[in-house]
This record gives sequence, structure tokens and C-alpha cells, in this order.
Amino acid sequence: MSRFFVIELKSRDVEIAGIAVDPGEEWMKQVARNLTDPVDGFLRGALSKASGTGTLRSLHMMVAEKKLDLAVRVCSTPLERRKMQTSLPVGTPRSFTLLSVPFYLVSEIPRLVGEILQG
Repeated sequence: MSRFFVIELKSRDVEIAGIAVDPGEEWMKQVARNLTDPVDGFLRGALSKASGTGTLRSLHMMVAEKKLDLAVRVCSTPLERRKMQTSLPVGTPRSFTLLSVPFYLVSEIPRLVGEILQG
């Protein structure tokens, strides 16, 4: 079962965007439509990565475009906080903190983010 959620870092509000047994392209498009800001047309801080492999390029792009200092991803790896730098073929590299949260700690994301933001 796949769960897709978004978190507003400033308020630490978590919103479940969708849950599906076998999410496909149409399901993801509908989730994206539900999360799209009607004013600027961008997703409201949402990012989805279907596989557990890769370079996190889409995450790097979002960090660079939104000028984020903190990115949160939910995955099957252990809890980890690390300093990173965007790695894209264009633009100036940007330093940010990546918080990788295992699935079983999803409910702790607001607390974990709060601890990071408080220093």
C-alpha cells in the first residue's frame, strides 16, 4: 500500500494526499491536481518519488527552485539527517538538510522537523 502525504514545514501540518493499494499514473495525476495551487499552478510543496533508487534529482530540483533549506523524504532507510548540496546540471548549487524518515516514523515528522528548525 502506498501513502502520499505533504507537510508544510512552517506550520508542521501534515496532509494525507492519498492512499492506494496499487497507485498508477492516473492516481498520481489526480493527487497532483488536488494539490495544485490554483494561483501559480505549482504543487504546494509536494514531491513524489515512486522508486527507492536514483539520485533524488526531482528533490534537488524542488530544493533549488523553491530555495528550501530543509527537505523531508519518507523511505525504507533508517532515520538520517545529513547536509547536502543540490547536484543539477544548471544553476548554482544550494546547501540544504535532507531528513530521511523511515515509514514507521511518519507520525513523528512534525516533531523531528520542529527539532531541526529550532536548532
